[in-house]
Amino acid sequence: TGIVQLRQEPTEVSDIIERAVETLHPLVTQRRHELLVVLPPQPLWLNADPSRLEQVLVNLLTNAAKYTDEGGQIRLSVEQEGDEAVFRVRDTGIGIASEFLPHIFDLFTQGHRSLDRSQGGLGIGLSLVQKLVELHGGTVEARSVLEQGSEFVVRLPAMRNFLPESPLSFVEIEVETQALPPLDKGCRVLVVDDNVDLANSLAMLLEMSGHEVRIFHDGPSALEAALLYRPDVVLLDIG
Repeated sequence: TGIVQLRQEPTEVSDIIERAVETLHPLVTQRRHELLVVLPPQPLWLNADPSRLEQVLVNLLTNAAKYTDEGGQIRLSVEQEGDEAVFRVRDTGIGIASEFLPHIFDLFTQGHRSLDRSQGGLGIGLSLVQKLVELHGGTVEARSVLEQGSEFVVRLPAMRNFLPESPLSFVEIEVETQALPPLDKGCRVLVVDDNVDLANSLAMLLEMSGHEVRIFHDGPSALEAALLYRPDVVLLDIG
């Protein structure tokens, strides 16, 4: 209905693949399929909603497993082609009849893919796949020959020359060098300790000694506070 909103962030392809394969594992095991996963030699990054892309791959892989006879093969590969990340899901299943192939992504479309209709769904999975891929600025296409398997190809824009940030980004600031005030005159003290009771006890002791104290229990909050509070002294003890 057009109300899906993506939560896009830099996403490494292998993370999405790992979660999708884990979701599919019970079905693959049940049907004794051979699942082959081929990843690119270097990390491949997308600006994507990882949950939605996982949903795309799970849908495609589930279809492949449903319509491939027991003991068949499913292959998931990812590679970078120019500015695109290309996902390919290929199976050795029963394939899709040529008259249904042009309409395979239409809502509620189901081809006569098998005499056993117990494997059929509601006919919305591939339509959802197409919509989610298009929301990411990509395309999806299907290729198949009846009784010779199917291949679905998803193309998405890749992030070029992306380097992930370290867990903490430090901001360089210029600070005037000055002598610390004598301890008996009172200092601005920043206490950083992940032991809450210990931090509170230490703060009480310092305040009784005439110092001004601020308390934080994690590194990122302490870094932000240090830039604003400009303490004279930091007592730091976190894991």
